Amino acid sequence: MLTITNHNYLDVIVYVLHDGQRTRIGSVTGSSAQVFALPPRLLGQAYEIQLYGDPVGSPDFALTELLFVHPGQSIEWTLETDLRRSSVGVY
Repeated sequence: MLTITNHNYLDVIVYVLHDGQRTRIGSVTGSSAQVFALPPRLLGQAYEIQLYGDPVGSPDFALTELLFVHPGQSIEWTLETDLRRSSVGVY
């Protein structure tokens, strides 16, 4: 599961970067939260992914560091008003 809390006022389109591909997961409305179920195929062959957030109407973006996620684990990503200050955790 991927839980995203968006403290930014803009809607953010969320992608998973895996195995050299970018797959759209969905969007999170500004100042809200959303939960997505990630299909296991998105975890990649080595269970390495990155999350990419593209705010609608802004040239800014959010990009996590490389995450190692195994089936059954969950991800919590908090998008801040300044997207460079966003944080992520894998549990």
